[in-house]
Amino acid sequence: MTSSFTNLLLAARFLGMLDKPDEYRKLCGELSQITQELIRLNFDRLANIAAREFRRAVFLGSGSRFAASREAALKCWN
Repeated sequence: MTSSFTNLLLAARFLGMLDKPDEYRKLCGELSQITQELIRLNFDRLANIAAREFRRAVFLGSGSRFAASREAALKCWN
């Protein structure tokens, strides 16, 4: 499901750049590199956080980020 959301988000972003496919490709490459570096540098910290038990979470988002916050909330519980 998460990859589904990511793919939809990337497709929607591309709709705003239909006339600039090379720029979009470059943007995706940059985002991929940033994400890889973020995970590489913080893997242990992220793994420790992910392993913790929790009973509550708050997701904030307004405007265009509201849907992303709702989607994130749906991913937490089965």
